Amino acid sequence: MNVLITGSSSGIGLEFARLYAAQENSLILVSRSKQALNEVKQELITKFNCKNVRIIPLDLSKHGSAEELHKKVPDIDILINNAGVGDFGECVSMPIEKISAMISLNITALTELCMLYGRDFKNAKKGGVLNVASIAAFQPLPYFGAYSASKAYVLSFSLALAAELKEYNVTVTCLCPGTTKTNFFSAGGRAEISQEKGIMSASTVAALGKSGLERKQLIVIPGRQNRFFALAAKLLPHKIVLGYAKRMMEEYR
Repeated sequence: MNVLITGSSSGIGLEFARLYAAQENSLILVSRSKQALNEVKQELITKFNCKNVRIIPLDLSKHGSAEELHKKVPDIDILINNAGVGDFGECVSMPIEKISAMISLNITALTELCMLYGRDFKNAKKGGVLNVASIAAFQPLPYFGAYSASKAYVLSFSLALAAELKEYNVTVTCLCPGTTKTNFFSAGGRAEISQEKGIMSASTVAALGKSGLERKQLIVIPGRQNRFFALAAKLLPHKIVLGYAKRMMEEYR
């Protein structure tokens, strides 16, 4: 199979690459850093004897990047939309360009890639899409507001897309991990979060996401505590949920 993975130079995306490489799939790895992608490619060739690894350095937050990628790689079997970014802080105090770039990557690029490859999958009557959202998709998070809203979009969009494409034998799964040991929080200036006890590894999250896609699950929430959190956010009144979330996130403002 041809598997395209965005944000594949580290974290969950890298673990997806390792899982699919171990099964001798052909991989298309997309990330901003050419050097990091080259390092991943060499690892996959050396460790898994994966002979078909193509790297595409590309900033998916840039306008037109999704169409550019689709033109370069028109034929795939699985799309894994893993690329994403987030930042902590009071929303109105953050630079507008930072929020705009985040929305472009987390929402616009993901949507366009789903549309472009989704059409191909529909016509072929086969294919799989795995969109990586977050447990933050299930409730608004003060001081992480734009990020949690972007992931709520990913979840809602994924479910709608899954319903539309089901009759064409196309699977769409949304992976909603909680805090995971990756460089995500380092990029947001909060490296200490990923060092907390009980944090799930990126390899475990990726394995659960891959398994969920193969079993045609709509939503995959790794971890019992995260599943409880998602359920509580649905059942409790918004006032209570927001109050708790604000207190929890206060230190990250």
